[in-house]
Amino acid sequence: MKKEGFREGDFVSFLNEKQEGIVKEIRAGGNIVVDIEDGFPIEVTAGEIVLVKRKGEEDLKKQQGDKIISESLELSYVSFPEMLPIKNEIYLLIVPTENQVSSGPLRLYLINTTEHHFVFTLHSRKHNKSSGFNYGTLPSGQCNFLSEIKRDELFEKGEFVFDALKFQFNPHNSTSRIHKSIEIILPDISQTFPKLPSPLSFAKIVHLFSSLEQDPLNDEDIFEKLKSEYAQPEKQKFSVSNEKQKNRNQDFTAQFGLTPSKFEVDLHIEELTDQVEKLNNSTMLEIQLRHFRKELDLAILRHARSIVFIHGIGNGKLKAEIRKELTSSGIRFTDGAYNRYGAGATEVFL
Repeated sequence: MKKEGFREGDFVSFLNEKQEGIVKEIRAGGNIVVDIEDGFPIEVTAGEIVLVKRKGEEDLKKQQGDKIISESLELSYVSFPEMLPIKNEIYLLIVPTENQVSSGPLRLYLINTTEHHFVFTLHSRKHNKSSGFNYGTLPSGQCNFLSEIKRDELFEKGEFVFDALKFQFNPHNSTSRIHKSIEIILPDISQTFPKLPSPLSFAKIVHLFSSLEQDPLNDEDIFEKLKSEYAQPEKQKFSVSNEKQKNRNQDFTAQFGLTPSKFEVDLHIEELTDQVEKLNNSTMLEIQLRHFRKELDLAILRHARSIVFIHGIGNGKLKAEIRKELTSSGIRFTDGAYNRYGAGATEVFL
């Protein structure tokens, strides 16, 4: 280091004595004023001191390092649409943490490889209450970083709902839309894209929309679909053969303690996932409760009179949580038919 290279704020030490300080002033004649450790200023020549650390050197290195990392990360996820072999789709990409593929935090990305531009919202929904997770624009060919989230925090979010509107410059009749409920797929030790570098090779995909199938429903399509779903069916003319078939159906369901309007849902974890051995108790419970809420909503939409949830006996936690939610929602329930389910079911009246 050249002696004339000292700057204000540099940390220096004295050559001829055990003393250190910070350069306070560089005077016109070349002498340097150094504040020593007790705050006392000493005027010295450049030849009496040596530079220990440049002012802000460590901070500068850190900023430069952070910038390099940030730019590298940005470039890597910006290039995801080209790297991944998925075209003409909008999809959610779940990327694990390096060296923590099956247990670490997850990074969520939204990717649009269609030729259209979209605006979107992503909400989490739990106990029939929604919370905003992310929103924004999604131009064609773009990847958006949504969030980094821990796995246990992800389970607390419950179900996710994705909504998007196609943005079109040209005149059009109505705005096409996407509305989809989704479950986040957790990365594990199986590689989805073995030819890609880690951790991207372990990433999981949730497909949200494909432009090769059909456009999202527009307002008129949604209206017509709702009309067809909720329209009253035509009254059938009475006939002896129809009445006999109806009686046969009733006899078949009655022997199992069911009525034609009663639905059964098995909540045993083995029926809901094939990765039971990888899940802890809290995760299994959340999966079961999520399926319970989904099937309860469907039963209400179907105008079912009742639905039976088969939860088994176990430690009683699942049964207690189900009945707690039903009670808080003011929904009537009772034990399922003992001769069919034992003590392992709850019948809900809608």
